Amino acid sequence: MIGASGAISGQMAAAIRLMFSSPGGLSNMQQTDFSGIRVLSLFQLVQVPGAVMFIGVWLILNLVFGLSGFGTGGGIARIAWEAHLGGFLGGLLLFGLFDRRGN
Repeated sequence: MIGASGAISGQMAAAIRLMFSSPGGLSNMQQTDFSGIRVLSLFQLVQVPGAVMFIGVWLILNLVFGLSGFGTGGGIARIAWEAHLGGFLGGLLLFGLFDRRGN
């Protein structure tokens, strides 16, 4: 269950630690140079209501679609929801190890 979708899920989760670090969150991200933005620690991230809601909705939707099979077109195709969740949690928890800036 390794594929591009699991990796994309990990990148999305890692991006959350940047997206919500700016005052105003996503709605205030008008800049194109993100080198000066600090990465939120996991402790800081869980204190931002918008980030917690985003993570919760993302996890619930993936669990619902994965466990129910809804959205697979009625065929035998199976969504690798386990890879999505694993990639997401990996990106969320391990992003700090890959941040070259060391913030």
